[in-house]
Amino acid sequence: MMQSMELFESSRDICFESLFNLFHVNFLWVDEKGYVLGCNKEILDFFNMTDVSDIIGKHHLEFSSQSLWETTQKVINTGNSITAEEVYTKENGENVYFLSMKSPLKSPEGKIIGAVILAVDITDRKNLEFKLEKSLEAAQLSDRTKTQFLCDMRHDLRTPLSGILTISEFLESTEKDATKKQYLGDINKSSSSILNHLNEILEYVKVESGELPIIDKKFDISQMLDDVYRMMRTTANTKDIDFNVSIDVSTPRHLIGDCVRTERILINLISNALKFTSKGHVHISLKWIPKGETKGIAQFTIDDSGIGIPKDKQDFIFERFNKLNASYSGIYTGAGLGLKLVKQFLEEIGGQHELESEPGKGTIFKVFIPYTIPLV
Repeated sequence: MMQSMELFESSRDICFESLFNLFHVNFLWVDEKGYVLGCNKEILDFFNMTDVSDIIGKHHLEFSSQSLWETTQKVINTGNSITAEEVYTKENGENVYFLSMKSPLKSPEGKIIGAVILAVDITDRKNLEFKLEKSLEAAQLSDRTKTQFLCDMRHDLRTPLSGILTISEFLESTEKDATKKQYLGDINKSSSSILNHLNEILEYVKVESGELPIIDKKFDISQMLDDVYRMMRTTANTKDIDFNVSIDVSTPRHLIGDCVRTERILINLISNALKFTSKGHVHISLKWIPKGETKGIAQFTIDDSGIGIPKDKQDFIFERFNKLNASYSGIYTGAGLGLKLVKQFLEEIGGQHELESEPGKGTIFKVFIPYTIPLV
């Protein structure tokens, strides 16, 4: 029986040693003062040692750093396990990163007699993280530089272009020669188109750079809709489109919310409706959905008889710089930012949208925006 126990203990030690050396992780254990009691072959290879006797009896600090010993010491003193990322600096200055798991080593009676340390080399992963962080920082710097450039160029671009448009419009109105008048009209259309593109892009830049804060204030929603209608009426009249606005009688006249974003949402949606409708109608309606005594949702509906949007394109058009179809270039102009701004503005003020459309049968946009009714 005694011989069997000795064989068991001997085989157990061999088994444990084989097991320690099987895993490609650094494994060692120290006593309560920090002197090494044992380790696996991975540790020896890491420190260029040939035999376990080269490390047994050495203090933790003889082959590591003060910070690494302090975390081991904390485990011994508190009896609590620790998992942490740690770095070891080699003599050549190279950093090796580990995910260290340190636990108290206890006697059969439960007394803490040291610590067990398991360290996984994660240097490759950490170096990849560092590279990704640098790439992200470079991309963010590039984006900030681009945004700042566009912001700085805002007035430099828009002011001379507005001047060209004003002068050419004046010359067209006074020109008698039919050919020259046509040329000036072409200049006006081109300049106006460029200015619209520029305004659309600059508005997007303003939003992206945080220059358009969310401001909730009391406003007259009927007046706002009337202002938008008057702004768009000329375009509708030019295309001989039936263009009207209707407001449900239950809608409060005054509301509290972000009127700037509300107006921009409506302008972008109505502009799109007018742009893609060559005949028929563009109707705007407003309905109030009560949500208690002082809160509710304004439902704006923009209904047009335009070209419609295929089902598989209805999400696509809400991304920046995306147009319904590249073949429309030159026919339906725009930078492809209008609906992206609509989506972003709605997200910022807690609104939602619905879209019903079919090619050749028009489009219905429904926008739902929450507001508060002022007490006075």
